[in-house]
Amino acid sequence: MRQNTVYKSRERVKRTIGHLDTDQIPIGEITIADDVVANNSRCSQSSFNEKLEFLKKLGLDIICLTPKYPLSKGVLPSVQNFVFPDLKDWVYKTNIFTFAVIDGVFDWGIKLFGFNKFITLLNKSPITFMDLTKNIEKLNLQLAAFLIEMGIDGIIIADDIAYNRGLLVNPVDIRNYIFPSLSLQVEKINQKGTPVFFHSDGNTNDIIPDLIEIGFKGLHCIDQNANMDIFNLQSLYGKQICLWGNLSVDDTNRASDLEYLQNLREAILSLSAKKGFILGTSCGIFNGLNLNGLLDIYKSI
Repeated sequence: MRQNTVYKSRERVKRTIGHLDTDQIPIGEITIADDVVANNSRCSQSSFNEKLEFLKKLGLDIICLTPKYPLSKGVLPSVQNFVFPDLKDWVYKTNIFTFAVIDGVFDWGIKLFGFNKFITLLNKSPITFMDLTKNIEKLNLQLAAFLIEMGIDGIIIADDIAYNRGLLVNPVDIRNYIFPSLSLQVEKINQKGTPVFFHSDGNTNDIIPDLIEIGFKGLHCIDQNANMDIFNLQSLYGKQICLWGNLSVDDTNRASDLEYLQNLREAILSLSAKKGFILGTSCGIFNGLNLNGLLDIYKSI
């Protein structure tokens, strides 16, 4: 590790995604609830300045922007209706690595049709399912083109396709009906030099080789409560994909135990030593998370 070089957050994360040496472990959260920021700032709302101060307090290198848009049942919004809050400010006024989060087929399908109807849609109406997939592909490529033009550093495709025991549908169906479109999206975004990460809750062990083949540069969540062993994943795939996350709610609750904190710190440092690792929770920061415990973990690094 090049101890004599100090990188700013944006460059630190870029180097980590590229499996290069960095001065320290980059830290990022995929979501930060507005009420947590507001409570921390002792104000009624969380504006850009309050969020930036919150990131500085935690030592975060990454901000993830989730869009706001109107939603009608069964109808995808048009790209013109998407607003990524404070996008220009994060990109041009800070050195924070800025991700934009866009949804995949599962997340959109559940929002548009509800879980029960969507989860059976492929079997009941494969034409409707494929039309939905194609429309989401078109929307995501339009969003990506806009975001890249605006100077975004990276894109996360969020698609909760799994639960704690495994995938929500047969992996063969995912490979046949979802991954071809996802592969096209990632290929076109990667051509612009913008890294694409994949996020899903749950146990995605069965499809990680597929995600690497598709061209994803990183994987977020890696929930230890869903049998996602980050040490095993790093051993198997650590040279091919950047791993981000893994801290649990339990870790934050037990961080006041100095022995536990020291063991956790040593485990984190061992992950970082092999490069391509971003520290963060698997769940993001929400109201009720032990923020003091999380701060203890981050400060120990």
